[in-house]
Amino acid sequence: MSSSQRVPTEEHSRVQSYIDRINFVALKERANQCYTERTGQAGVTCSINPAKFASGRCNIVFEIVFPHGVTWIARVWTNHVGLFDADEASSSLQCEVQTMQYISDYSRIPVPKVFDYELDPRNPVQYRFVIMEALLGSPLGMPYSAIPRPYLDKFLTQLAEYLVELGTLSFPSIGCLQYDTSTRVAEVVAPPGRHSAYTTSSQFVHDIRAEQNDLLLKNDVFSFPKEDRELAACILLHAALGNLKREVQWGPFPLFHPDLHYNNILVDDQYNITGILDWSGVMTAPQELFAAVPGFRCSPQSDERAAYELCLELFIKALRQREHKLLQQGSWLVVSEMVGSDAAECISKSLEKGMPWRGVPYAKHLLRFVFGGEATWDGVKKDLVREKL
Repeated sequence: MSSSQRVPTEEHSRVQSYIDRINFVALKERANQCYTERTGQAGVTCSINPAKFASGRCNIVFEIVFPHGVTWIARVWTNHVGLFDADEASSSLQCEVQTMQYISDYSRIPVPKVFDYELDPRNPVQYRFVIMEALLGSPLGMPYSAIPRPYLDKFLTQLAEYLVELGTLSFPSIGCLQYDTSTRVAEVVAPPGRHSAYTTSSQFVHDIRAEQNDLLLKNDVFSFPKEDRELAACILLHAALGNLKREVQWGPFPLFHPDLHYNNILVDDQYNITGILDWSGVMTAPQELFAAVPGFRCSPQSDERAAYELCLELFIKALRQREHKLLQQGSWLVVSEMVGSDAAECISKSLEKGMPWRGVPYAKHLLRFVFGGEATWDGVKKDLVREKL
């Protein structure tokens, strides 16, 4: 794990400013205490190298090194891209931790075991944090299309297996998971910032787009004219609502990993999947969003198109052999038909949260899926202006 490998240069100084505020002495004391409680060994002292870190959407990750080759992980919740409001952070982190515990108890999906966590940002470390198991393996760190061919089928088969298994962990509403490890009972509660869980996918989509469109339209620092932002808001709403399936709008709603990126998948030297990381923002979600698995599309002009198409073909084949397990859970769409499709592209781009500055570029990308291949941005914008008049 190297800061130079995982954090782009232009982001490094911003991330470093958060690292400078972490009280590493307090973090090591908490880790030492946890280690003693778990092992019964007193007096063991760990080390943390602040210069050796990885950065995700919400967290900065450090290795906690104990004697005799024992390594844990500290994920410090800095929220440095502003994905969550301050009043939502504790409930979101609690949901993440409890969902990981639930997945660990009820599936074979390789998630890290949580040893300790802190939800109060006023703690001595200065940030919320989680101390957890360090899984074996290294981040895949490459598009699926770059995996050596002898290992590709195996990797995609394992990914399909874990995706289907995650899908079987479904619930009757959309929201965050609350899990009691002592009773092993889980229930869905309201997502951060909401008053209740959602009972239909359309309700969820309307609220997400209303929230993101509000950020897109009100923030005048974005380098896009207001008319472009208004059009983007319209396109993104249509892209999301227009690709929901009526037959599954009432669920069931599976657990959804919102950032199933190749850097969040650990593999060994034979490309076996050894871990799936960064469950920040995990919740139950519409099946369409669950099935919009990233990593299987590229630009039509890309030189890698054939390699991407092969990956998609192999992944669909693996899904088809397993998705009967989902159909046993009740009404389910055919995931293998959704993955890599235009509908999946519309759903994933239009329901991305926390990055409203991407709204206009995403809307331009989705324009042809919403208004047809002959539509142009300026032409649709003129129509929108006329409607307003």
